[in-house]
Amino acid sequence: SPPPSPPPSPPPSPPPPSPSSVTPVLLGQAVNFAILTKSGITNLGNPLSSITGNIGVSVTIEAIVGFDVVADGTRLFSTSLQVTGAIYSTSDAVPTPAMLVAAYSDLEAAYDDAALRAPSNTCAGLANSSECLNVNGGYIGGVAFKAGTYKWASFVELMSDITIMGSASDLFIFQIGGYLSVGDGVQVMLVADGDRGAPKASNIVWQIDTYVEAASSSHLEGVFLCKTYAVLGGGSSLNGRLLTQGETTLGGLVTINGLPPSPPPPPSPPPSPSPPSSPPNPPPRPPPSPPPSP
Repeated sequence: SPPPSPPPSPPPSPPPPSPSSVTPVLLGQAVNFAILTKSGITNLGNPLSSITGNIGVSVTIEAIVGFDVVADGTRLFSTSLQVTGAIYSTSDAVPTPAMLVAAYSDLEAAYDDAALRAPSNTCAGLANSSECLNVNGGYIGGVAFKAGTYKWASFVELMSDITIMGSASDLFIFQIGGYLSVGDGVQVMLVADGDRGAPKASNIVWQIDTYVEAASSSHLEGVFLCKTYAVLGGGSSLNGRLLTQGETTLGGLVTINGLPPSPPPPPSPPPSPSPPSSPPNPPPRPPPSPPPSP
């Protein structure tokens, strides 16, 4: 008789989740701001900065300095020639103060969410690291990052350009246990990896346990969630948001392109009706009439 068949092989284990499976950090109402801080926003020097997007402080209007603020006639917000958007403070009329309380609460919740994410298991895109933990000891100039969650126990310094590489749908979270320092003229560059577009600044989150300081003429990309404060040097630029639990200082001639809020996802189409399993039976035909009697 033929030998018995070997038992079937067990199904292969599913592959581990890829770094691109990181879920977004939701900003809530803080998504409506290019700059949102707890204690103040200051623009230093005579050179005008240019901010596209709303800015706000969860204190009175006196905490916004160097912007030549003009109250709107509705008293719900203020304006400035340096801001393409609205300026909000607790000095504004109802309901603006309550809106600021909610937005700032969402800022804190987003910070906590980003801080608690587990780092990715592998950083295959980095030649010098098998884990997304303390890459290069915090000296990350010259590194090309692919999608995932990265964590440093202490400071991070960028003294030369870095690359964030991936597609328009990839997500990146950088968790920094100390400060982030960016050198003069250093650039954060977004580069497409394939034909699905380059990474988006709205999909890049920097969670910083203390502060970020970017020197003059530097360029940053992403959403910056800072526990204390943020400083952008003269002539620097940001494509993204500054959301700080302290204050923000701009060195003059700073350009910030705030990101538009993400549109809601389209509604799911209604399910198609199931076709009947078999066509309905036709109604019975009446019997033929009998012939007339002779």
